[in-house]
Formats: sequence, C-alpha cells, structure tokens
Amino acid sequence: MSLKCSVLKSGYCEQTQGFGGSNNHRGLDLVGKGYTLDDIVSYDDGNVLMSVTGYGNGQGEGVNWRYGNFVKIQHDNGTVCLYAHMEYTSVRVGQRVSKGQVIGRMGNSGNSSGGHLHWEFWSKNDYNSNIDPSPYLAPKEPIVLPKPVERDKNKRQFQVDYNDNLRVRKTPNGEILGILNQGIYDFISTETNGGYEWVKLKDGMYSAITDMSRILEVEKEEVQEDLIDEIEMLNKRIVELEDKLSLFEKQEQEYKYFVAPKEDIYYIKLKKNETLKYLRRD
Repeated sequence: MSLKCSVLKSGYCEQTQGFGGSNNHRGLDLVGKGYTLDDIVSYDDGNVLMSVTGYGNGQGEGVNWRYGNFVKIQHDNGTVCLYAHMEYTSVRVGQRVSKGQVIGRMGNSGNSSGGHLHWEFWSKNDYNSNIDPSPYLAPKEPIVLPKPVERDKNKRQFQVDYNDNLRVRKTPNGEILGILNQGIYDFISTETNGGYEWVKLKDGMYSAITDMSRILEVEKEEVQEDLIDEIEMLNKRIVELEDKLSLFEKQEQEYKYFVAPKEDIYYIKLKKNETLKYLRRD
C-alpha cells in the first residue's frame, strides 16, 4: 500500500527498505507510487549545505561514491535531511529552499542497485546524528501560529516588540515551529526552563521572554482624586440630610392636638421653644 510521502512531488511513495536492521541502514529507501521514479522535494524550509552531482552508478570509495549525486539541506529547526542516489540535483550550495520545492530527480547513482531515493534524517549537522526518518515521512500538518490581539488591560498578555525574531517552539528549548511577528498575544501560563522564562501560548507552543519581548501586567484604572473628594462630600451631605429628616419626624410625633369648643375661649400656655399649630375645623 502506498504511503503518504513528504519528500516526493506526487505526495505518495513505496518503501523498499526501512531504517536500521542487520545492515544498520542509515535511512529509508523510497520509490514513487506504483514503484515508479518521481521528483524529489525538500522536506521543509531550509538552506542547502551540499549539492553533489556528476556521479554515475558504481561501488567507488568514499561518502560521495556511496551516496552518488545527493543534496543535504539544514532546516530552520537545526535538523538536516540528506537525499541520495539522485539522477541529478537542481539546487546549489547556499540556496534557500522552501518546503515542497523540487530539488532533483530520483536516480541510481553511487552505490545503488536500482532507481530510488535514499533519505536520511539527522537531528543536527553531524554524520553520526542520523535518526529514523519514519515519523517524518508523512507530510507535516500545517502549523497555525497565534495571531496578535487587542490589548486587554484586565489580564496579563505577552508583547513582541520586533518582527521576524522571536521563535515559537514545540516545547521550551525544543523544535522550532515558526516565528512570532510584532504584536500582543494572549497566553496560558509561564514557566522557567533552561535558564529562560517561557510563555505557553497554547498547547505545544512556547516562546521565550527575551530583550525583544515582555509580559504586560494587569492595569488597574486610576480614580481621579477630585472625584474621590466629591464622593466623600456627597456622603457627608447625605448623612446630614438623614439626621435632619430624623429630627423632623421626631418633632412631628410630639405635636399635641387640641380642639376648642365654638362658644368658649381657651388660653393655651406654651412652654419655651414650643410651637402652636392651628388647624381650622369647620
């Protein structure tokens, strides 16, 4: 059954030999879907470290004869891919290549017994750092980086001050996933790792707090001093009015009512500070 393939133009391949085994095979041997030949494409963005051509098929001495015509590319996260036994290469040393860009044609050069691609995956630019490419054979899912948001003064946020500098990693100090542009970003939490403070932008995405980025703290809105004074004065005035109202209600309760007969005259003696209230009743 054909496999999804990140290093062939058609996107599908057949695997003819795996990694390791009794002969300590350093990579994967691949052919096109239906055991055909196909164009070879770069696994990811990167820079061409080596592009060797001019070799035919043979058992010559040295690495070049072993690989025949080959291309070696270092990707932005430091990993290296080597593509060997090519019919020809179509890139040059120092060239910048993009993910999916054609870099040559599958062939039978060097120590090879038939047309195929020998693909090696190195964790760094070191011949002895090769690892099993199988987990990387299927095309990588598109990485969607966080987008800048508006400043929210009610929560902590992460600000990037410059474009094209701050890396986003899968884990602190781990695989590089991309670059954050200038702007403000929401984040989940912070942690310390490897001597750096990191923000967790979302699951599987971390960025370091450096001289080109910073944490924006919550900003409490300041209440103007004159407004505070005005509120205090109003509160005092309310207390005064409440006291007056209470006194008035108390005085109302102390009023004494007197009904005089129509034919007689009565004299009412008032005490000091007392008030006589007359109500006419017909």
